[in-house]
Amino acid sequence: METLVRYGMRMEILPPGRAGTPGAGAHFRQNVAQIGGDNETRFSDRKFVSRRFRLALMKPSFRIPAAVAALALAAAAAQAQEPQEAGTFGKWTAYHYTTKKGPVCYIVSRPVKSEASRKNVKRDPAYFLVTHRPGEKVMGEINTIIGYTFKKGAPVTLKIDGTSFTLFSTGDGAWSEGPQTDRKIVAAMKAGRTMTVTGISSRGTRTVDTYDLTGVTAALKKIGELCKMR
Repeated sequence: METLVRYGMRMEILPPGRAGTPGAGAHFRQNVAQIGGDNETRFSDRKFVSRRFRLALMKPSFRIPAAVAALALAAAAAQAQEPQEAGTFGKWTAYHYTTKKGPVCYIVSRPVKSEASRKNVKRDPAYFLVTHRPGEKVMGEINTIIGYTFKKGAPVTLKIDGTSFTLFSTGDGAWSEGPQTDRKIVAAMKAGRTMTVTGISSRGTRTVDTYDLTGVTAALKKIGELCKMR
């Protein structure tokens, strides 16, 4: 099955069978940091709170020097298992793995439709994730990887069946303002049918990604069981 992974600062799909082929595991551990892990950047209350990357990301460019990023990502990958697929539920797939801080479980989906204000826009694949990290007392943390660099300081609009939420963006990612909003968003996802994420790129292109929420409740139940969080 396909696996969502991060190569450097990019999101990619690992093709079926690649993680299980000879040598692939070593390549994975050397170059990939798992999604939802402790190296991920959290944007909460308008401040970066990731312990590992806070200082580097607070620089005006919000960029980590390649050598530093490579070392940090390799170290994070070496401390964790490869993500294991735990099932696909409708449009959502559940994964889990273990770090020194404990299990990490997440669900992920890709948009069923993507629109842009300009034609022939090139961008990387977009994803939406919900992550549990019980070792850090994190439950249901939502974030999107948009596939391009957001316009600096531009808010991102998340809409679920007419209910809107504002996310905060940096680089190619966006998060809610904190756990209370995460809980509201997750509850809306469970009750909803369709979710859209609207963002603006650094070049001023407006995009709208539409997600099908079919199966999200079952997928969340699965990672709740895996991470023992309800």
